[in-house]
Amino acid sequence: QITDPELTTINAALRANNPPLWLAMLLVYYAFLRPKTIVQLQRKHFDFKGRSILVTAEAHKNNKANTKQILQPLYDALIECGIDKLPADTYIFGRNLLPGAVPVHRQRLTDAWKLEVIDKLNINKKFYANKHTGATNFVSDNEGRNINWFQNQMGHSSLKESAAYLDKNRVVKIDESKTKVRKL
Repeated sequence: QITDPELTTINAALRANNPPLWLAMLLVYYAFLRPKTIVQLQRKHFDFKGRSILVTAEAHKNNKANTKQILQPLYDALIECGIDKLPADTYIFGRNLLPGAVPVHRQRLTDAWKLEVIDKLNINKKFYANKHTGATNFVSDNEGRNINWFQNQMGHSSLKESAAYLDKNRVVKIDESKTKVRKL
């Protein structure tokens, strides 16, 4: 788990010094995507009007296609990074983590995180910790939760997996306009 002060430090440093890695971090934190999935994303997988990301079956851990909701802070970051203006077949993370015709290897995200966060900031947390931190923060910040939305967003194959994050008695429909989503 990444602490709030660590998140603040990481967010500021990456946004200023490594915007592509910052965007990758936000995709993990807000959309709960795995590094293996992120490197396979192309512009065509993003529906900016419908605010969703299509995760293809081959990019998903359970080999089933999935659609993730783009929450407002992530949407703003995607627009800021110009992802909406890329050609459809462009990978979001190519060489040097910049958009390109060839996807970057997943290990490059981990290597960049180690350099920028673990080595430079002396915060010894793994890149993937952003997923669990984002999920935990979302759950703790919101009284009303939709377990089916959360299960889908997390990519869990069963409600039992998602129950580790949720109180079983508090299930309501998510309405982002009435939902707290931490802005990094």
